[in-house]
Amino acid sequence: MIYKEIDAVVFLKKYAVCTLVTDMTEYKEMCDSFHEKGFTDLNTEFFYIDNTKTNKYEAFAGLNKLLTMAQSEFVILCHQDIILHDDEQKLSECINAVSQKDPDWAVLGNAGGRDFMRSFVYYINQDKKTDITPNADFPVRVECLDENFILVKKMANLGFSHDLKGYHWYGADLSVQANRLGFSTYVIPFLLWHKSAGNPDKSFDILKEQFIKKNARAMRPRYIRAMFEQIFISHSSFYNTIWNSKLGRWFTKKYWQVFRSKN
Repeated sequence: MIYKEIDAVVFLKKYAVCTLVTDMTEYKEMCDSFHEKGFTDLNTEFFYIDNTKTNKYEAFAGLNKLLTMAQSEFVILCHQDIILHDDEQKLSECINAVSQKDPDWAVLGNAGGRDFMRSFVYYINQDKKTDITPNADFPVRVECLDENFILVKKMANLGFSHDLKGYHWYGADLSVQANRLGFSTYVIPFLLWHKSAGNPDKSFDILKEQFIKKNARAMRPRYIRAMFEQIFISHSSFYNTIWNSKLGRWFTKKYWQVFRSKN
């Protein structure tokens, strides 16, 4: 029997570029742009899922599969319709800048939203015009990322929701998953050309409602019972204080004894 002590993790390569493909010509053009910008076979592996003939995987399941297969330090999940403008050295500089600012980051992108009013972008749009948020101090911490270009730190062990399906809102889903695990998300100044403005069709709204309901369930107020303790958790610090106090726990215990003990 062999026993192995695990200490430092050794990755096969620095990057893995992962894509859902519906057009092989466009995908090859994307890959060529990566090669030309320094993402070579020495530092990068390329994975794709072939959806050209049939829809083998939608985004949530397909990108989870790609995240699992990739064995590189950073996993780039990107659309097939992007062309790089900046190179590998620039991306490496962006990663280092975020790491110095916030070692607990897990996901980076070139567009995202921070709050109700503010979004930040750093890319060349479909009209080949530079679309960069003015006066933004990049890298900018955000709550949600656009899906055209997402870089994931492999050591964060993130994944997309199993109970959501489709081609929208997975950037938001991954950002929320990272936040719940204690990681942060940033928009970085890494420039590329994104050929499409996106397609918020009917499925966008359907998946939006599913995304809201899923996260409402996840954030619902409730008691969690461990072996030696019960704790109340919710989105409200006020309720958390009240129902984790001695008086709140006493009322809850009496409620269970009177109304719930037979269920």
